[in-house]
Amino acid sequence: KYWVEYLNREDVVKAIHADPSTLPWKPCSNKVSYSNKDSLEPQMKVYRTLLSTMNDGSVDLNMLIFSGDDDSVCSLAGTQTWIWDLGVRPDSRHTWLPWLVNNQTAGYVTQFRLANTKSSFTFATVHGAGHEVPSYRPMEALELFRRYLSHDWD
Repeated sequence: KYWVEYLNREDVVKAIHADPSTLPWKPCSNKVSYSNKDSLEPQMKVYRTLLSTMNDGSVDLNMLIFSGDDDSVCSLAGTQTWIWDLGVRPDSRHTWLPWLVNNQTAGYVTQFRLANTKSSFTFATVHGAGHEVPSYRPMEALELFRRYLSHDWD
């Protein structure tokens, strides 16, 4: 609810250069037409390429994949499957550790081993969220973003 109101504010529309003729903005609208071919294209090769360039030191990236654990559309199990199918291995010291917001478990985080230590690849769950995490858990989503930016998962 809050983010819909926020994205429809005149100052926000202007700041993000949104086309006012597409307003009011609402979640899951049909204003954007996606190609069926593109929407069905697997993205694992993109992640493999990114991980390869991260591992060989070509680029330094801080990559976070996150998933709500209460999502019937984009299931947590499905997300975990494709991440583990990338061939990356979790860091045994940082596997399924709880991350907290206001002393409550907000989800679990796993960091993966990379050859290039300037890069990071992290997977986090958000407890009680669907695939639009900020709309279900805004406080946790903000904290997740803060931790991503600061590399602070402790």
